[in-house]
Amino acid sequence: MHKAYFDSFVIELTTEQALRGSIPGKDADHDIRYLLTVPNIARQLNAISTKDIAAELQKYGAWDEEELKDDDLNRKRILWIACGYIRDEL
Repeated sequence: MHKAYFDSFVIELTTEQALRGSIPGKDADHDIRYLLTVPNIARQLNAISTKDIAAELQKYGAWDEEELKDDDLNRKRILWIACGYIRDEL
């Protein structure tokens, strides 16, 4: 397992999961939606408060306050970022 560290939480993924969720040059939306159904990943994300995820995403400056109100999209965004972090470490 590999870990993606954020300010107030950590997301653990296998190598395969991280690579699947972050393929350079490819739209990862389908793969991220799939990864959200994996029990271990779903459990981790459900344990993180929606406020903590939104606060973390706000630091990136890529989404405005209105966009950050969508909890489902925020979970997709933070998982995609976690996949990218781990891919970069590999």
